[in-house]
Amino acid sequence: MDRLKETEDLPPVVSIRSEEEGFYNIVPDNTNIMYQVTNHMIEACGSTDIGFIMGKDDLKDSYERLEGFVKAMNEKGAEVGEDRIFHGNYWINQGPETADFFTREDGSLPKGIVSSNDYMALGLCDELERRGYSIPNDLMITGVNNLPMVRMRTPSLTTY
Repeated sequence: MDRLKETEDLPPVVSIRSEEEGFYNIVPDNTNIMYQVTNHMIEACGSTDIGFIMGKDDLKDSYERLEGFVKAMNEKGAEVGEDRIFHGNYWINQGPETADFFTREDGSLPKGIVSSNDYMALGLCDELERRGYSIPNDLMITGVNNLPMVRMRTPSLTTY
């Protein structure tokens, strides 16, 4: 970034998905996206018994997406405490930890889980299926990013 900023006669630079000062930026409305996804999940589940997989704690978009989730849940009368929020890393490798977090002592799960991206949702789906749960019969999971691989999964993952 520093080299680009120091380059004389630099043609226009566009940053996609990340706000970079001094450049044109195209960024998603993370709060609204997650608000819509959460409302869809509440309607599909018929419940606010829904968990949330947040992205990396040091990224702005993680908190924007959390804000959309909390807003939708609060509008339906549900309080959102830390017991509903797993702090993820935006990657597929935390399926076991995420499954442990959301599995209750009696083996039950929330009715749904909203994930901040498709990778974390896929990691959770794979781990829960390894443990004998059926998706979407035992719980519904959604992601965000519309990765091509989510359509190849059986059942496919609902994504935005």
